[in-house]
Amino acid sequence: MAYRMRGANNFVVNIYGFDFDSQRRVALMAMELGNDSLQDRVQNLHRMHPGTPMIGNDYISAGYRKNIWIQLVDIILALHRHNVVS
Repeated sequence: MAYRMRGANNFVVNIYGFDFDSQRRVALMAMELGNDSLQDRVQNLHRMHPGTPMIGNDYISAGYRKNIWIQLVDIILALHRHNVVS
C-alpha cells in the first residue's frame, strides 16, 4: 500500500521503515526529512512580512493558512482513496 501511495499526493512524506516496540508500547518510524519545521516556516513567513503583527510564534497569514488546510484535506482524501483511513 505504501508504494501505491508514493505518487498519490505531493504532501505525503515517504516512510522508509517502521517498527513497534510492544514492551514500551511505542511506534517508531523513519521518515524523509523536509526542508523545515512548521515553526521554522512560520518564523520565515513573519520575516518576509515584517509589518504583520505576530504573537509568539503564531503568525500565519490567511492565505498561507488556507494553503495548509488545502494540503491537509488533499492528504486525507488520498488516505481515504487508498483505504488507509475510513
